Amino acid sequence: MNLDDFDRQLLAEVEQASSPTVAALQSRKRYLQGNGSEEQIKRRKTQAQARDQVPAPSFNLRHAPPMARGIQLVCTSQMPDRVSAIFPYEILNAVQSKCFPVAFESNDNLVVSAPTGSGKTVVMELAICRLVMETRNADFKVIYQAPTKSLCSERYHDWSKKFKLLGLDVAELTGDTSNDHLRQVQQARIIITTPEKWDSITRKWRDNRRLLDMIKLFLVDEVHILKDSRGATLEAVVSRMKSIGTQVRFIALSATVPNSEDIAAWLGKSPEQSTQPARIEVFDESFRPVRLEKHVYGFQYGNNDFSLDNHLRKQVPDMIIKHSKKKATMVFCMTRKSALQTAQTLAEAWRNSERHQLPWPAPRQIIVVGDTVLRDTVQAGVAFHHGGLSVEDRHAVEQGFLQGFITVICSTSTLAVGVNLPCYLVVLQGTTTWATNAMQSYSDLEVMQMLGRAGRPQFEQSACAVILTREQHVSRYQKMVSGQELLESTLHLNLVEHLNAEIGLGTIRSMALAQKWLASTFLRVRVMRNPGHYQLEETNSHVGTDEMLQQWCEKDIQALLHANMVEDSGRLKCTELGDAMAKYYVNFDTMKIFTAIPPKAKLREILSALTRAAEFSEMRLRSGEKSYYKELNKKSEIMFPVNVDIALPEHKVSIILQAELGGASQPDGENFRKHHQQHSTERLVIFSHANRLIRCIIDCQIYMKDSVSVRNALELGRCIAAKVWDSTPRQLKQVPEIGDVLCRKLASQGINSIEKLLAKEAYQIEMAVGKTQPFGTRLLAKLQSYPRLRVSIKEMGREIKRGHGATLRLRVDVGFLNTKTPTYFHKTPVYVCFVVEDSNGNLLDFRRFSAGKLESEPILLSAVAEQPLTHVGCSVMCDEIVGTAMHAELKVSGIPDAVFPAGIKSRPGPRDVDHPAIQKASQVATAFDDDDIEDADLLAATEPQ
Repeated sequence: MNLDDFDRQLLAEVEQASSPTVAALQSRKRYLQGNGSEEQIKRRKTQAQARDQVPAPSFNLRHAPPMARGIQLVCTSQMPDRVSAIFPYEILNAVQSKCFPVAFESNDNLVVSAPTGSGKTVVMELAICRLVMETRNADFKVIYQAPTKSLCSERYHDWSKKFKLLGLDVAELTGDTSNDHLRQVQQARIIITTPEKWDSITRKWRDNRRLLDMIKLFLVDEVHILKDSRGATLEAVVSRMKSIGTQVRFIALSATVPNSEDIAAWLGKSPEQSTQPARIEVFDESFRPVRLEKHVYGFQYGNNDFSLDNHLRKQVPDMIIKHSKKKATMVFCMTRKSALQTAQTLAEAWRNSERHQLPWPAPRQIIVVGDTVLRDTVQAGVAFHHGGLSVEDRHAVEQGFLQGFITVICSTSTLAVGVNLPCYLVVLQGTTTWATNAMQSYSDLEVMQMLGRAGRPQFEQSACAVILTREQHVSRYQKMVSGQELLESTLHLNLVEHLNAEIGLGTIRSMALAQKWLASTFLRVRVMRNPGHYQLEETNSHVGTDEMLQQWCEKDIQALLHANMVEDSGRLKCTELGDAMAKYYVNFDTMKIFTAIPPKAKLREILSALTRAAEFSEMRLRSGEKSYYKELNKKSEIMFPVNVDIALPEHKVSIILQAELGGASQPDGENFRKHHQQHSTERLVIFSHANRLIRCIIDCQIYMKDSVSVRNALELGRCIAAKVWDSTPRQLKQVPEIGDVLCRKLASQGINSIEKLLAKEAYQIEMAVGKTQPFGTRLLAKLQSYPRLRVSIKEMGREIKRGHGATLRLRVDVGFLNTKTPTYFHKTPVYVCFVVEDSNGNLLDFRRFSAGKLESEPILLSAVAEQPLTHVGCSVMCDEIVGTAMHAELKVSGIPDAVFPAGIKSRPGPRDVDHPAIQKASQVATAFDDDDIEDADLLAATEPQ
């Protein structure tokens, strides 16, 4: 076969291909390499033509790109050399080529709806390349938004290498972000983030318009998550970016959905033509690189998900025999235990099969693993995979599957992301999973990610996916996998929280602007198309769609005004309470609980308000848990036992929190051990919310100027951060190398605080805990960075005006006793809180600063006293580090009662806390800013160098 014959054959193959890829060109290159250079081949061909005198037609791919499904494929050489270099192939596939004119040759917004694996990501890369060519060296930023951290991480690693060729730095902003991490954004042109993270960051940008002006391209991956619970945040963020009025271009990628035109209507064609829909390209399942055969089977069995799971497990062997063709298979199970049990079931079914009728081949090699159960199942070519396995066993299973030594993997849904293990058959053994504290259905995104594991384009052209679910859910999943499930908005479900955030940002300044903002949302598009889906009980079902939206706005804004989250003085704006609600992502119902905390609240009352937060409403007692938590509630380490029948989520949350802070051991015994794992899982969830919620409580109490509540909330906040009670010897656990055992030994020797530990010599510490040298020396060395604060207060003068009270001029000296400023303690950044109060419990001053910014100069302040008082107190403490608080007190006398406004009498000093071991030094600390990122740092970090 000569080169012309090859080109003809290649064109024929490409024309027939459902999704042309670089594989054809790679085959052509292999042909050239095996037969000499192209010049040599042409020379031989010319000689043959001369001998035969029969001219043969020739074709050069460079001059006539092939067609696929009626789409002319685009060669990357059509782009300027500067940007074409990032594409490692010579030709774009059909999906990419069809989108090329809009993505690379225009600035219009674009919506692409195409199957998984069809190459949609390249469309976003084309848009970035256009921006690079247009802006040259101008300042710009690109935002890429994906729904999961794993997708963001995958994109970050890919684009960091790819766009380095264009001199573009890429930064990832997901989950925990420190100041150090945020500074990477300073050089980054491309920022990769999640909707929640971008929402959190942009909520800080109230007055920093130039930051938003730098954003020129906004890329939304997996935009079909709009219909999931998290979709409201995505919708709010995109609508925010639209309503700001900046010149932002939007590219949105979606799986196959029937109403992608609604997304296009929402985004608009461009900022100048927002009433016209965005450009849209829709590709059906035939463009999937590997044809995916999908089956949904319904079963009606049992009253709960666990009994159904047991029933479905028995169906899996037959499903594999029916659909796998004895090829690589992945079974997704709802829990770790379920994955293990399914692997055992399949291994047993394989062993019971006749040798000539094995459902999959016998393993060519037995992999080496440590887990005893896994060691048994791999003998049958079956493995299970989840986070409970050792890293070594997980790696062995992954490699064994890739090498063909394992044919079937049973896993939890986490394996659907992060690890590239494609297979022929995917089986979903049920459509629910255990998430944090309850069974819940997989999100659509999770389902599609799991199904996306089916298909190995390097091995075959087809794959199969099987979903096993309850009978009543069959129709829904059939619509989902066939791309026929309509996208609906979820913004209306928590509209009040998003309205509050937009008012705080200044996006909404009036009722009219609120309606305008709502009109820019996907919710409005869908309400117009499908109003019946959004009817709420509070609205008049006979009104039109725009009137209904107006009613929603008015109702929610009135609720915010009534709750003092928002004020209207000719312009809507957030109060400090509304700012706290937006800043800490707090549910509106939770804010109403927090603002109802009684004056001078005790620690117990602060804890009670925290545990009643709506964010914990799903922490319900499950079957058999009541006796477990009753037993745990009896432990002496529970500082505030629940004194009523344990029945509500708040009771459970309170006991779990206190058990951790007090170091209470979990109840033992056969009936209790089965709850240990769930207790541990829910503890993580509770603490992830508690740190954020207690910060909100602190901000609310600062606004109320209630110093007693502030100090008690600070104390609880710091205890939650350190995960120990401040007033107990467990504060020693903050020290590296001191665990529960050493903590008890030290306490038995009278060393029950870090201050007392610091006062000991190394040999005394070693004697107390039964250790040898140099343990004590090493421990004391680590304690050199433990913050040791000092504080003093002095009156410098006073101004007295009859009927108006007294103004005290105060000097406060704050500093560290450490020889070197402790900016970090055991990897924890040191922040200092500064609280000044009078004897009546009125907050006079509050400040927070990093250890490095704690100046050696004194703090000068004026404190206005409008009531008779006996003293002024000043407390300083470190965030998240217990045992650091110090207190100073200034006695105040000589101010006649007649100086103060009439009718105000002196009140006795409040009780500080309501638990034993009250120390003179009020011990409080917490953190306030989201991610500890100051607005000034955020501003600097997002500006180019």
